[in-house]
Amino acid sequence: FAYPLGKSTESPDPIVGSTIHFITKEQGKLRCGIFDREGFGKVNVSTTGTRLQETRWKGMDADYCYALSASLFEGDTSKVDFVNLTNSVDGFQALESGLVDVVAGVPLTIEGDVNETSTGKGYTFSLPYFYGGINGPYNI
Repeated sequence: FAYPLGKSTESPDPIVGSTIHFITKEQGKLRCGIFDREGFGKVNVSTTGTRLQETRWKGMDADYCYALSASLFEGDTSKVDFVNLTNSVDGFQALESGLVDVVAGVPLTIEGDVNETSTGKGYTFSLPYFYGGINGPYNI
């Protein structure tokens, strides 16, 4: 979170034409790509009888998206739309097409940083927030 939770009267407005300006001023929400993985990103659905009450993502990657939303929208964690992705190639293609603004949980690789093969572009990664191999059906 930006201190304090993005609510800073000292911060300038985002530069017009920048990605941050587009997300905060034009789009009005953060579109976050996420993988459905236990502990990292799982949909938590609560119901009453047959009525859906709430659908909320939970886990480390979901928390990253909520924190990013809070830092962009003055503490408001509700301004994030989650897009369920199947693998890292799907994530890079979603970024390239503009379907998502950020993808949570993609491993930092030199290939992805310089020339990711499915899109032919390089991407900027945040500092890692999890160290360790993530194996399984998603090949992430």
